Amino acid sequence: MEADRMDYQQMRREIDTKGYTIVRALLTPDEVNNYISRMEAVSGITRSGMMQGGAAWKGTGRGSGGSSWTLPDGVSKSRDFWPVATNERLVNIVRNVVDPNVRFLQHNDIHVGFSAISWHRDSVNREFGVGPDWDESQEPYKLVRCGIYLQTFAESNSRLGFIPGSHQPPKGPVSGATKRKERWLKWLGAANYLSPKIQMTISNADWIPTEPGDCVIFDPRTIHSGSCSHRKRGRTNNPSHHGTPSTCCTGSSHRSSCPDPVGHSATRRTHRGAMVGASHV
Repeated sequence: MEADRMDYQQMRREIDTKGYTIVRALLTPDEVNNYISRMEAVSGITRSGMMQGGAAWKGTGRGSGGSSWTLPDGVSKSRDFWPVATNERLVNIVRNVVDPNVRFLQHNDIHVGFSAISWHRDSVNREFGVGPDWDESQEPYKLVRCGIYLQTFAESNSRLGFIPGSHQPPKGPVSGATKRKERWLKWLGAANYLSPKIQMTISNADWIPTEPGDCVIFDPRTIHSGSCSHRKRGRTNNPSHHGTPSTCCTGSSHRSSCPDPVGHSATRRTHRGAMVGASHV
């Protein structure tokens, strides 16, 4: 849904049931262009270079042959991206969908030309039903990750895939069938790097195409994957990046010992919060 026409109850239901929701056009075109220019400057990878491919597609950051670039904790390290964490529209949405006392936790990334093309979770406890992330008997999880995209779908053909409902804690002992399915998804994650299109064979996956300024908000326990991208001129199947400035917020104050709106907790709940991301191909 558009950022100026929010149905918070519906968004909350979508996160509760499917594990994700989508905000279209969270960023304005001017904001998108500004972040693209800043990401080109810090990464050394330009949009025109990506479209040309070959030697023109290169960067100064880490990645495969300079063709992709990532900066862990990039939002915190780069002053130009601080406004992502304090974006009034995003903060207002997360306060209404997660909790009014939302807090930023320092878990963030900036990506260019990169996508994790394997089924995985972003939570601390990634094995289904194992660990405190899956125990909501005393308090709800209340952590979301927010990925903001800067490239057009036409440029990359890249989408973000979700296994809907895979974030919901088990109601009892984890069945053998569920364990086998989880192992199968891990195997597909490894096989994806042999053929990036393998992950597209999951029949119950939802694939989300995005446009510049779109934001995907999801529970980090939800199994997800980036997709293979296709660039006509470069003729490359290298994955496009999915999620750049990534920040963390917690939905209830007792989960975080830090009272500041931007900060991180020293408690065992440090990993619980909301993350923000933006991407550029």
